[in-house]
Amino acid sequence: MTGIRLVLCMRYGEKTQHLFPLDVATPTLFDNQYYKNLQQGKGLLHSDQVLFNSSITSHFVNRYTSSSTRFFRAFAKAMIKMGNVSPLTGKKGEIRLNCRKVNG
Repeated sequence: MTGIRLVLCMRYGEKTQHLFPLDVATPTLFDNQYYKNLQQGKGLLHSDQVLFNSSITSHFVNRYTSSSTRFFRAFAKAMIKMGNVSPLTGKKGEIRLNCRKVNG
């Protein structure tokens, strides 16, 4: 694979797996096109499209669409925050065998 970020999609009960780019307009670039897609009603996942359709979060979509600099700054801050999250280990957490349900 050439560095294109893809989402793995599988229909319920289907054995084959299909890959789709998260951003079909600029699939090989890291940019704010994802948010522009949401404004055009072209979010790949319903949960993504809700970001723009919701009055609670639509201002983020509009902000990141209007300024790629603002998007990159917010992304950098978010990555730092995520890097500072301490994962649960040992008996405090688990690595799920199936991400849709708790092990056991």
